[in-house]
Amino acid sequence: MRFLKSDSRLIGVLLVLAVTQLVGWGTIGLPAIVGRDLAADLGTSLPVVFAGTSVL
Repeated sequence: MRFLKSDSRLIGVLLVLAVTQLVGWGTIGLPAIVGRDLAADLGTSLPVVFAGTSVL
């Protein structure tokens, strides 16, 4: 029974890590999808939009 308790905790930690990884990669890849619209809304060029994610 002791192993079941630690296994469920490990699964919970891994699920939280998986969700944070998905959110992190989603925010990094977002400019590739909406870059043109973002540049048009901000009144800048497309390289400036991608430079913003590179600098951060």
